[in-house]
Amino acid sequence: MKSKKTQEAKAQKSLAQSKKALVSLLAITLLVSSISTVLASNFDKVNRKRGFGQDNEDFNQERIAKREERKQRKEEMKQIISTGDFDAWAKFENERIAEKIEFLQNKVKELEEKKSKITAETFAKIVEAHKLKENGDYEAAREIMEELGFRGGHKMHKGGMKKFNNNQE
Repeated sequence: MKSKKTQEAKAQKSLAQSKKALVSLLAITLLVSSISTVLASNFDKVNRKRGFGQDNEDFNQERIAKREERKQRKEEMKQIISTGDFDAWAKFENERIAEKIEFLQNKVKELEEKKSKITAETFAKIVEAHKLKENGDYEAAREIMEELGFRGGHKMHKGGMKKFNNNQE
């Protein structure tokens, strides 16, 4: 009798453990599913607004074009080096350096413009926009920030204008 009762007890214990394992597995599956849904949703939101307001397709086309340009330049450089043409190499490098200088000069202008906005008046307007946003007046806050030159990709603070844009949808 004891062995039959012991066997039944073991079977019930094993069944209870199997049920616990199944419930745990189900809970983990639901958790992973929920997390992946949230991440996929967030990923889509981020990708829709890549490139400071460009939609994802435009952003991808731009990336593809830049990648192709880099491939062409690399092939051109390989050709120049394999032929041993110093003049072509010097011209290629000088053009590349000139492009980088132009890019950096534009960045310097951009930063100088931003630096010129570091004033008490600008700060007061940013504070005003922040208060408007906190009170739910996203459109007025956006207008102030755009007036200051802060658009799409620029940050007022954590989350920046994206929070304004997301709350308008």
